Amino acid sequence: MEKEIKDVDEIIDVKNEVPEEEVKEEMVTISKKELENAIQTIQNSTASIKDLNDKYLRALADYQNLQRVSSIRISNSKIDERVSLFKEFLPILDNFERALENENIDEGVNLIYKQFKDILSKYNIEEINPNIGDIFDDSIEEAVAAIPCTEEDKKNTIVYIQSKGYKLNDTILRYCKVGVYV
Repeated sequence: MEKEIKDVDEIIDVKNEVPEEEVKEEMVTISKKELENAIQTIQNSTASIKDLNDKYLRALADYQNLQRVSSIRISNSKIDERVSLFKEFLPILDNFERALENENIDEGVNLIYKQFKDILSKYNIEEINPNIGDIFDDSIEEAVAAIPCTEEDKKNTIVYIQSKGYKLNDTILRYCKVGVYV
């Protein structure tokens, strides 16, 4: 009974091939018109399924294309951002070379320092600069040394600053490196 059925007449022929004891009474009472309606419904459903499948495949392809294009755009924007940043550092490099050639190196280094700080400021990079005697804050500082202290009121305070920290908006780029009394 695995035969492909193309029209109502074939259904009737298949019915005749089935041994009589396997034919149920309900099957015999189905009219030719009901069979035609059932076949038409199946054909309509099959067409609908094919149409929906085509729409799904198109939507999936559009989504995959959007992902690919978005990924490329994000990658390109990151590259453009880095190129822009490094272009800003090239004049600093030029000024280092000039300062090294010049006899008055202090003035050149001060100019370079100012230039570098201006670029950091332009990109919203801020210094985190604690003071000696401040209470140690592990959200912005990293203790690189623990110095024993007998005075209770000085415990957990900053003794010295090894290096400043930096942050971009609320993201820590580098924690302050400090020595702390313990």
